[in-house]
Amino acid sequence: FCLKAADKVISPSQYMVRELETRSALTRKDFEIVPNPFDKRAITNENLTAGPVKANEIVFYGKLTVQKGAFRLLKYFKELWDKGFDRPLFLLGGQDIVYHPEGRTMGDIIRKKYKKYISNKLLILEDRIPPTAIAERLARAEVVIIPSDNDNLPYVVFEMMALGKIVLVSKQGGQSEVVENGIDGFVF
Repeated sequence: FCLKAADKVISPSQYMVRELETRSALTRKDFEIVPNPFDKRAITNENLTAGPVKANEIVFYGKLTVQKGAFRLLKYFKELWDKGFDRPLFLLGGQDIVYHPEGRTMGDIIRKKYKKYISNKLLILEDRIPPTAIAERLARAEVVIIPSDNDNLPYVVFEMMALGKIVLVSKQGGQSEVVENGIDGFVF
């Protein structure tokens, strides 16, 4: 109701506007897109001592949640691993988010369901990274996958692009608005 009465609606991404339109009968079309600010100086990989990129570091970086696409990503990697793909996937980020349908944390669910792949070092879970250590830890990533199912516009996309990383992002969400497919990343 409040959106219908608004004189103007400001959104950080076109994705959010499209989502609002599917969920509410909006009569006004007076939307303005004002992206969230990002200061590249806040994250930089200059003068890192982490060494060269390791060819085997395919990384998911962010909170392990359904919204961020964690289950979907792991389903696809399981299929790849079962067919002989031998490159590991690194999951970096908070694992303590509770998945309420199961009443357990995402980390616990993933460790149980993918125990075989963790034992075979195909799935490597790392916990949160302090903001001051992001650039150094992610310097080893060859590609960072952002498979969000319905994110507004995750800051991790900006952070990884500022580090010069190849990003692979889903088209569902605002992240696809800042990545030009084949130019500065890939959209799936």
